[in-house]
Amino acid sequence: MPNPCPASPERTFGVLGHPVSHSMSPLLHSRALAQNGVRGAYTAWDTPPDALAAFMEAFRETPYAGASVTIPHKEAVIPFLDGMTDTAKTIGAVNTLFWENGKLLGHNTDMEGFLTPLSGLDAPDDALVLGAGGAARAVLAGLSSLGVPHVTITARGLAKAEKLAADYAASFTSISVLPWEKRLSVEPGAAFWVINTTPVGMRGKAEGESPLPERWFAARAPERRLAYDLVYNPLETAFLALARAAGWQSRDGLDMFVAQAAAQFRLWTGLEMDAPRARALLTRHLAP
Repeated sequence: MPNPCPASPERTFGVLGHPVSHSMSPLLHSRALAQNGVRGAYTAWDTPPDALAAFMEAFRETPYAGASVTIPHKEAVIPFLDGMTDTAKTIGAVNTLFWENGKLLGHNTDMEGFLTPLSGLDAPDDALVLGAGGAARAVLAGLSSLGVPHVTITARGLAKAEKLAADYAASFTSISVLPWEKRLSVEPGAAFWVINTTPVGMRGKAEGESPLPERWFAARAPERRLAYDLVYNPLETAFLALARAAGWQSRDGLDMFVAQAAAQFRLWTGLEMDAPRARALLTRHLAP
């Protein structure tokens, strides 16, 4: 784990992605900075893919103190960095930028965030991962660490899903890939998790939609079936509503979001974010 940067006055952080208007990162980190007495600001940098190179040049020249990285830049940002932590290398994606000894480095706190809400649960026999982007990489790393033996990946980009499966082939007893249009053919077992890493259902982007329909969840639901949505805005996605209505256990994306953000804040400042207080703040903000 890299050494945290010391707190200093007038430091600017932000979230890098596209779109980022839905992001709660500015609210969360700005409150944490204020509560910990750090003189700084946290903003949103909405950066389309074709503007990433120019933004990263400006990031270095300013220089900004650190950044969260979200869709669609978690892998695309890597060539613009001076290096990555071992965790980021293992996952193959970056969600955090920080400075160390004058070098701009990438780290990943998504796996830590993903695992936090799963504490105390027995690992399933099988898992279905929806999506094949940077968040899916962190999810696969987390599932591997829990000892989940069998995983299926399905994504709209079949080639990307196949590469992801190849990268993690040694981490599971079996890992398979399905085209997105065949995802409903997966039959949930008695001990089964499905994790949505796609933006489907996100506020402002396919809001109200679910990557899986009601009929897929509607079969008998043993208590070891779990639906986990990494989307946290809105808090109650259609995906989770359908799963809960069918009797599945569920995890929303807010605990993961807070846990990964707390790890970022610790890296940048050496200080702790009050996670329960942060969740309460965001829950109030996300309430209909």
